[in-house]
Amino acid sequence: MPQVHSNLGGLRDALCDREVGFFTPEHCEEVEQRSFQQVLKAVSRLGREATDTLLVYYCGHAVLDDRDGDSLLLSLPESTSGNEPWSFLRVNDLKKAIESSRAKFRILVLDCCYSGTATLNRLGSAEDSELLARQAKMAGTYVLASSAANETSLAPVGSTYTTFTGALIKLLVRGIPDGQKFIEMHQLFQKMQIDLAGPYPTPAQQNTNDGARLVIARNRAYRPVRVERNRAAYFADLDEILDGSVDLESRIDAVDRIARRAETDEDFLQVLRRITEMRQVPALLRINVVWRLDSLADKEGAVNGLNLLTVDGEDALRRLRSLLTVPDSAEQWPELPTEDEEAQVRPTRLDRLNDDQLWGQLMGEMLLAVGMPMESTLDSISELVALNESRAARLILEGLLRVSRLDQQWRVRVQSLLEGLPIRDRG
Repeated sequence: MPQVHSNLGGLRDALCDREVGFFTPEHCEEVEQRSFQQVLKAVSRLGREATDTLLVYYCGHAVLDDRDGDSLLLSLPESTSGNEPWSFLRVNDLKKAIESSRAKFRILVLDCCYSGTATLNRLGSAEDSELLARQAKMAGTYVLASSAANETSLAPVGSTYTTFTGALIKLLVRGIPDGQKFIEMHQLFQKMQIDLAGPYPTPAQQNTNDGARLVIARNRAYRPVRVERNRAAYFADLDEILDGSVDLESRIDAVDRIARRAETDEDFLQVLRRITEMRQVPALLRINVVWRLDSLADKEGAVNGLNLLTVDGEDALRRLRSLLTVPDSAEQWPELPTEDEEAQVRPTRLDRLNDDQLWGQLMGEMLLAVGMPMESTLDSISELVALNESRAARLILEGLLRVSRLDQQWRVRVQSLLEGLPIRDRG
């Protein structure tokens, strides 16, 4: 991989930059050993020498162990393909070597295919359980990976850097607009998720004991006056939107707050655009972001976001507009004139629905208006169940069943999905 040496040089220069970096050139070492035993020995030695922060970076080819499909194997000069996994460096062994360091803080950055495997807490053996138990006692550990566990990473032909490391270097060198004075690892991760949204692999992370709060560099883009106004709210809202453990309605509210800031700040408009491209964000939430973009007169951003969900973003936006340009009050809906009969799918007795049912009805009709295939629509609802949002999924499914124009094939599938919800979440 020709970009490896450029990656190493560019990352070293960024981390050691006198204005923003906290590392010094004499404390940065390129490990050139060819076998996994030599690499582990070198990492262990560097770990003993480090007192404050140990950062280990790897870039190269990686494969999953054929024997269990779970272990990530990092390629080295002496590694051979085929039936010789012992010639590779096992990520778990590397993490153990890093764990043995006396450094207060430890960071592992992996730029390779399937690197997200290193961020998963897989309890497949007693050895793995013991490792995770030890990690929980570490002062601070953070793993940043270039792709999800099932994704390859990118090294475009002719590029100076790999896609992931290039984005990392760019953020370290240029900083994060509207960010705080120092860049913490979780902020770096959030910004990389936004910058690498769309066609690129999705970065992944793992942290223990506030490892996400580790400071990696000073923020060159820091502007005190502007930051005082936007900093805390920006990161809090973005945290909510990207956090799968936060309930859907709260994440939608966070989108609303960013949209309000976008009315006067172009940077926040770009953030909304990026969120529509992020595959890890639920489809329903991305549709809500599209709605906000259109309300901000950003038709191009709205159509581009819908094009990632359906075959005709322009037509989908037209249907969304027809659906959503109505008051929130259910009592007023029946009195509204219908501009587009084809898109008019509201039931006739909305005044009998409570607030939760109205919400589910609206979310369901938004999904229909986008025009995704039935499987994709139902997958987007199942996605909510996987995020412990069974109640929201139930409300949406029940709302879909109240749509008069839903054909029988849809009704059967929706009813089946509804009946498959956990008992405690059913109406």
